[in-house]
Amino acid sequence: MAIKTSWAAGDVLAAADLTDTFAAKLAGVKADTAPATPATNDVWLDTSGAAGVWKIWNGSAWVSFSGGAPAAVTSTTGSPTITTDGTATVYKFTGDGTLVVGTAGLVTVLVCGAGGGSGSASYGGGGCGGGGALLSIASAYLSAGTLNVKVGAGGAGGAYSRGGDSYVGSLVSPGGGGGGDGGNNTITKPGQPGGSGGGGGSSTSGSSVGGAGVLLLGNAGGTGTTSPAAGGGAGGAASGGTAGAGLANSITGSAVTYCAGGGTGSTAAGAANTGNGGSATAGNTAAGGSGVVIVRVG
Repeated sequence: MAIKTSWAAGDVLAAADLTDTFAAKLAGVKADTAPATPATNDVWLDTSGAAGVWKIWNGSAWVSFSGGAPAAVTSTTGSPTITTDGTATVYKFTGDGTLVVGTAGLVTVLVCGAGGGSGSASYGGGGCGGGGALLSIASAYLSAGTLNVKVGAGGAGGAYSRGGDSYVGSLVSPGGGGGGDGGNNTITKPGQPGGSGGGGGSSTSGSSVGGAGVLLLGNAGGTGTTSPAAGGGAGGAASGGTAGAGLANSITGSAVTYCAGGGTGSTAAGAANTGNGGSATAGNTAAGGSGVVIVRVG
């Protein structure tokens, strides 16, 4: 914009001193064809279609952005369950697939890592599996393009097995840590770290510590003594044989609790697509629950 540069005492800036108009400036970014030599973060109003679409140069391509409007999902693979809740469309992935975003914008996302399996049942019992990490974002921005979706598998029981990671695009939730092995003296293993940590196994030779959880997404497993310890959950750390709680979330329209730690005194496996850790008793182990990825649009 050219501004008057010659001034005398008492002069006042007037609209006439501005030689460029808004329309003239807009003409520099409004066109049917893309600018030839853009710099990163340059914007362009693409008027090649019936309605103009604002786009931004991300350093390698022009991508649409929506100024806070919901994203538009054009297709999926992997057969997610697609439901509606009011005016919103909910895509629930219980297995791997892709999400194709036609127009960039905002969505609500829940990504739940898989639960860890409980540890080996030798001696008094293995520690319980930790719940997967729980990532929940109310206004996540998704760029236009194809996003890969991965749903983690639950950790196997009795195998010192961590749950698998889940993700959509670059949004990742690690799986929960496997429970520590029970045993005598030096063969005891601590709980594995993970989204939430696995519980320590039972031991005759002292404490068997629980695994650490991911900061803000999970919590630590409990410490095993002569009894196995519970797994940590997304809602809290384990304490001895008391499991860490999960967190309730209503992204689908109904409240569901995800990513709880496995508890002692039960042989229950983590429920499918909850990210819960596997439970344990003396002589018995259980697998962790698989993860889940849910995207809510609108």
